Amino acid sequence: MLTPVLITLLLQSATLHCANPASAETPVLRSSSGIEASLKVETHDDWGKNTHLCQADYTPTVTQPGRSPESTDGIFGNDDAWGRPIAFRLEGFTQNQKEIFGIFSEGGKYPILEIFAYHIAGQAADIADLTRAFPRSFGAACLTSLSVIGTTQEGAAVLSSEASPLCSVKGQWKLQIPNDTEVSRARELHHPIHPHAQPIQKGVVVVPLDAATTAISPPTPQAYSH
Repeated sequence: MLTPVLITLLLQSATLHCANPASAETPVLRSSSGIEASLKVETHDDWGKNTHLCQADYTPTVTQPGRSPESTDGIFGNDDAWGRPIAFRLEGFTQNQKEIFGIFSEGGKYPILEIFAYHIAGQAADIADLTRAFPRSFGAACLTSLSVIGTTQEGAAVLSSEASPLCSVKGQWKLQIPNDTEVSRARELHHPIHPHAQPIQKGVVVVPLDAATTAISPPTPQAYSH
C-alpha cells in the first residue's frame, strides 16, 4: 500500500532510460511565494574515444516571480551503461526558500543514489552519496524510501524513512551535505568526504520544508534508438 508520502514523491518524480538522445523533466514545483523549479535530465553519447558510454546531465531551472527562467547546466553528470534506469525528483524548498533539495538515482554498472541541495542565488549544488551516508545494514529498500522533510536549525538536511513491507526501518536522520569548498579541499588532501547520517535526537528542532505544491506537468519524455 502506498502511503501519502510515497504518493507525493511519485507525483514529483521523473524517470527515463539512458539513450542517445533522451530527456525527461520533473513536474514544476511552486513555493509558497511563487518561485517555480524543475529538474531536467538529458542523456546522450559521451563521444569518448575509448568508451562511447551514455552520459546523463542534470539541469535545474528556477523561475523567480516576475523574472525569466534561469537554468544551471550540468550541476551533475554521470557516465555509465546504455539503457540504465534513471529516476529523479525535487523534494522541496527550504523554509527560507533559498535552497531546493532533490534526490536522484541511477542503475548501471555503478549504481548511485545522491541527495543535493541547490542554492538558488549561487546557482550551484552541494551533493552527497546516500549509499555511503547510511550503514549497509540499512538496506537498499529503506534507502530508496528516504525523503527530505526539512532541515535542522543549523541547515543540515533531515531525511525520513517510511516503514513498508520492504523496509522495516522508520525514523529521521540529519545529514550535513558538504559544500564545494569542503569537497575541493578534501580532494587536494586526497581524502574524499563521505558524510554520515545521524539519527535525530530528542529535542532537536526540525524546520519543515516550505509548503510547496506541484504546479505544472512537464512535456512527455522523448527518446530515440541508439
